[in-house]
Amino acid sequence: MASREMAELIRRLGIEAYRSRLIDNALRYLGESVELDPANAEAHGGYGLALLRKYALTSDKTFLEKSITHLRAFTELAHDDSRNYLFYAQIGDACDKLGRPEEAGHAFSTALELNPNLPVPEHLRRKYLPNKFS
Repeated sequence: MASREMAELIRRLGIEAYRSRLIDNALRYLGESVELDPANAEAHGGYGLALLRKYALTSDKTFLEKSITHLRAFTELAHDDSRNYLFYAQIGDACDKLGRPEEAGHAFSTALELNPNLPVPEHLRRKYLPNKFS
């Protein structure tokens, strides 16, 4: 089986593990999928979201750092994907939690440019988007 096909199979296992809330398994599968096929946007996106979930469970900010890398990879590899606004919003939230206001503001602005109807929490809107949608 070709490595790209294997990567896709492993990615699907990772998504199923994520949906089943087996986050450590999801991280293992999705990380392996990214290694086998670094050009697979879906693998990066899934891995980034699983890393965010792991951060939520542990409060370990290293998971946030890694999530940003993979969420950005998704937006770059799938630049015309209609879900990009969601990934930019997640990047903004992660950057906010890491105390990186310029990156957070840019990510939230990009998310809103892609989807002006995106509900941004009021405290984040005031902090990063004071002149938008007030």
